[in-house]
Amino acid sequence: MSFTPTIDSLGISSQNLIARNVEALGLGYSFDFLTKREFDKWKLAFKRTMIISHEYRNFVDLDYRHILDYLLGAMIAKKQFTAEFDGTMPFSGRFGMSRIRANHLGAGDDWFSGTAAPFGIDGTATTASRANYVIHGNSTELGGGTDGAPVKVLESAVFVIIGFGDLISYIHGLESPVESWIYQVDGKNKPVVPYEHHASVGDFPIAELDEAIILKNKSTFELEFYAKTLAYPTAGNYICLPLVWGICYAPEAQMRVADPTSLDGTTNDMITST
Repeated sequence: MSFTPTIDSLGISSQNLIARNVEALGLGYSFDFLTKREFDKWKLAFKRTMIISHEYRNFVDLDYRHILDYLLGAMIAKKQFTAEFDGTMPFSGRFGMSRIRANHLGAGDDWFSGTAAPFGIDGTATTASRANYVIHGNSTELGGGTDGAPVKVLESAVFVIIGFGDLISYIHGLESPVESWIYQVDGKNKPVVPYEHHASVGDFPIAELDEAIILKNKSTFELEFYAKTLAYPTAGNYICLPLVWGICYAPEAQMRVADPTSLDGTTNDMITST
């Protein structure tokens, strides 16, 4: 979207701007407008739960730059779920929002240790100069698909993704091996997102996307990265903790699922392999 409002300055009429932009850009999204009660609830939930406290404003400013993308995601979710929005703790029959859990996208039990620490997602060693899969159809949690094949979003999820990152420097103080991010949306390969500058000379672990990725029912998505050669801990055996940054919208029933292994399409209609 074309400007960066703060959450407090955002009025309910912002939905009209979003609708005009969607039409002008020919994005083809189906959505419903939030009511005044839903919109006020969305603003309050965003301020209280989505904003990450930090010594610096990096994470706050990152989310504010994409506040209209997040609002568009809520409007799309309302249409898709045919339900009322109800914040981060929705009542039964309504839908809410949360940060994206690793297993929302079938990536693993969590973003921070994966399934076999210390290698992060999928418990696989990072390999230099070759695709390392993060979100794909044959991940540890999903299985049954093909390595590197996309995942498919189902009817109980809408995702707004605004960046990719590696938390290894934040959590363990180690250099990130990620040189670049490669992703695919709805069968189309997107331009490579360079990351080496963020990892080597920057102090912020997220590579921000110019345009948000919005995944809805029947969308497909795949994410991988290429790694640079590092000497630690041994050649071909690098530590990496990749994640995606953004927001997930889901019905209340999905938001109550505690065990991450139960969030895939076999039980909860959020994500599945292709």
